[in-house]
Amino acid sequence: MFLAGVYSHAVVDLTLPDGSGADWLAAALLEDMNLFGILSSGYPVSTEFLPPELRLRATTLQKPFSPPDLLRALGHAETD
Repeated sequence: MFLAGVYSHAVVDLTLPDGSGADWLAAALLEDMNLFGILSSGYPVSTEFLPPELRLRATTLQKPFSPPDLLRALGHAETD
């Protein structure tokens, strides 16, 4: 469940137990124009699945990642 306006960032795995993390992230970004999304996966992925206007509010992060990697991804959100 996603509550628009509650969170500033979402870190989502590409593979969720009940569906696609990519689909969930796209829907959340459409619902909340202030949300920044980080899509995580064990293999390289891109944000090309998103409409161009949503790509500015998303990035990817390959697993395994370290705390500094996560901070860099979050920093990407702050600089865009």
